[in-house]
Amino acid sequence: MAHWFVPLAIVLGLVMVEWPMFKGIIYAVTGLPARPSAVAWRTDLDAALAEARRTGKPVLADFSAEWCPSCQTMKREVWTDVEVGHDVERLYVPVAVDVDQNRAVAGRYGITSIPTILILDAAGKVRHRADFMSRQELIDFLSRSTG
Repeated sequence: MAHWFVPLAIVLGLVMVEWPMFKGIIYAVTGLPARPSAVAWRTDLDAALAEARRTGKPVLADFSAEWCPSCQTMKREVWTDVEVGHDVERLYVPVAVDVDQNRAVAGRYGITSIPTILILDAAGKVRHRADFMSRQELIDFLSRSTG
């Protein structure tokens, strides 16, 4: 076996596993602006929970930060998708939680890594939890998490 094969395989494996992070870094370095989100995000979790009580919909909380490469990948490739936006708006009360600006909320839910996506009932209890997802993975997660 060639001497270069094992290091190359390791590097390629790391890139594949951490691809969302690498793409997020590329977005940050190039300064490419994101398309507008297809989701009408709320930014106040307590108000979103009150809306959930009024509407009977669960809350979808996206915990992220500007400095998070994988969050930026979701911002550009997942949350801008029309089908994702339609599903979120139809089924959930969406709230974006910046962990740097809302440390108390992040602490309340034990957020230790981002992105973290929580489905909360109207009382704020966690029903489902996920991390980075592709567009299709999120669509599947949303449809599974409505019950």
